[in-house]
Amino acid sequence: GKRLVDLYSDTDKYGNLINMAQRILEFNFNDGHIRRSLGFGLYKTGMLREALNEFLIASRLDPKDTYSRFYTGRIYLEQGNYNAALKEINQAIKINPDFVELWIYLGFVAIDIKDFETAEYAFTEAAYHGGDLIQIYYLFGVTAEMQQRYNEAYLYYHKSLKVDPQSLSTLEALASLCDRIEKKDEAFRTFQKIIELDTTNSTALNYVGYTYAEQNDSLEYALQLINKALLIEKDNGYYIDSRGWVFYQMGKYDEALEELKNASAIVEDAVILEHLGDVYLKLNDSERAKEAYEKALEYDFENSVLKEKLQKLSE
Repeated sequence: GKRLVDLYSDTDKYGNLINMAQRILEFNFNDGHIRRSLGFGLYKTGMLREALNEFLIASRLDPKDTYSRFYTGRIYLEQGNYNAALKEINQAIKINPDFVELWIYLGFVAIDIKDFETAEYAFTEAAYHGGDLIQIYYLFGVTAEMQQRYNEAYLYYHKSLKVDPQSLSTLEALASLCDRIEKKDEAFRTFQKIIELDTTNSTALNYVGYTYAEQNDSLEYALQLINKALLIEKDNGYYIDSRGWVFYQMGKYDEALEELKNASAIVEDAVILEHLGDVYLKLNDSERAKEAYEKALEYDFENSVLKEKLQKLSE
């Protein structure tokens, strides 16, 4: 029975694992190994409360069972019970400081409660104990970015990519950071690389497509990319806006209007409303253009371009 439980665990047959483990526990209630395996099967099938119960029993049966403590801490983190998560993870670290994932999850809890000093300490320890440097540099980058230490975050993401140039999570983080800190060319190139690695990344598809539209360049290709993004997220207002803007640049103002009206109904955003105003102007509807610009200004009241457009309409 025990060997079957291990086999089911190794082959991801969690339903079979749960059934077999429960049968064994009817006869041997205090088998910590089976309790732990049952907890793992329940966790993997999304039954967190039941899994937590099994891991708690397993760690009582064997106080040195760091695996059960790790999953107990992990479930507490997912439930937002941070104090309990910290208690379990710290106890497990005292027993086995070489268990790298414990340090990583200590960092995750610390990030969630915005204790960045502890997060950085935890990730440093994870590296010291032989953790995956791709992940650790990435996590240092995330921690720095959350504290608005953008240059530091930028360097950490590049360190992570030096170890693995194809790390998607790091590429995505770097691309978004570059966009935020006005390194637009690098953001564009990084999102292009993401598309090469993952053709279903809707954020990258939309970013590259919209950038081409902004530059009035490769519009047919831009439309292909954005359509692909919308197949993945059909109700994303920003992606619908991108398609509307491609149509605008193509001179297809009626199609653009349809898309931009849809986008502005989903997301109230200054850029989308400005695009809507621009289309109304092309369709000689200056009254509606004015309304759209005024509404856009409510969301971005310091936007000098919008003020200029409204000024021209008032003349």
